[in-house]
Amino acid sequence: MSEEREVRALREEIEQTRGELGQTVEALAARMDVKARAAQARRDAVARVRAKLADSPATAAALAGIVAGLLAIAVTRLVQGRRP
Repeated sequence: MSEEREVRALREEIEQTRGELGQTVEALAARMDVKARAAQARRDAVARVRAKLADSPATAAALAGIVAGLLAIAVTRLVQGRRP
């Protein structure tokens, strides 16, 4: 009877080890997926910016003004660059 228990215990230990190994392999694969990590970092950054803008309308207005100003500068330089 004790031999059966030992065999059962070993099989359970093997299954547990397999599960842990599978988790380790998944974690390593996730670390190696640079595209996915970059995409997740972008999504996190966008979420942080959206949260800050939602919390502060003044910040949103200031950011909109900055973007509009930069766009105006870019268009002006583009138009001036086309002149003979």
